[in-house]
Amino acid sequence: MECHIPLLVLAPPDRLPAGFDALRAATGTAPVPPDAPAHVLPDPREAAYDAYFRVRRSSHRPAELLAAALRETLRAVRARLPEAADEPVFDEVLAALGLTGPPEAAPLTAAPADGPARWLHGHRLFFALIQATTVGVAEALHATGPGTAGREAADRGAASAAVCLRAGTAALRIASDFPATDYEELIRPSMEPPHQPVPGFSGLWSADHRVLIDQLRTWGRSPRAREGSAAGRALRAALEEAYAAHVGVCRRFVGTGPSLLGGSPDAPATLAELGAARRRLLN
Repeated sequence: MECHIPLLVLAPPDRLPAGFDALRAATGTAPVPPDAPAHVLPDPREAAYDAYFRVRRSSHRPAELLAAALRETLRAVRARLPEAADEPVFDEVLAALGLTGPPEAAPLTAAPADGPARWLHGHRLFFALIQATTVGVAEALHATGPGTAGREAADRGAASAAVCLRAGTAALRIASDFPATDYEELIRPSMEPPHQPVPGFSGLWSADHRVLIDQLRTWGRSPRAREGSAAGRALRAALEEAYAAHVGVCRRFVGTGPSLLGGSPDAPATLAELGAARRRLLN
């Protein structure tokens, strides 16, 4: 895996802002200082997952960290993976969040990214977008105001969350667009001991995924979510699309074999069942 790329600095996901106004206010602020205070995740599996993808957690102002991460990861993906420029949903995210467009991507100075580099850069963009999705769901949950005003505020949060989640699915698709042999020979071994301190490497180790699922569960139980709206349906559709993409990636790289986490001989089938359970959170 590429070890020379800079660390991606993210806030602990349970400290993210409760709405996008904080991100909009962070636009144009000074760059995140390189000596921003670190935050250590207490779960060793979550810490190992971060380390693999070169993510560092910081207790610096969360909105500034996320705004910077979205711009930096998108710029890196567009610089190394030219087809990312043809993904309009990335620009939809920037517009929905009120962020200015990313700096013009630097021209490619090397061959397009290989499988391991795609895996790394695409996942890092995915992590930033998952955090943005969490902020959107939080905005929907914390929307205030009586009657129509409150519903409209909640819908804006849910709609923005749906856009961010669709962009995350696009990032995953780009991250996995390489031959299966690269996964078998280079990537999968790098996620196993002795390269990893803990066996069973899995996306379920992601702290950002954990907090997003908690937020979706809370949103699904809320009165406003149960009222039903176009934005709420869009969020559910985006969640379905995300899990379908995960199943597709798993099936292409693993076939009907087990995942590194183990527990089932058919990893895609298990992931499909998990996706169905997640979708029920929003029923």
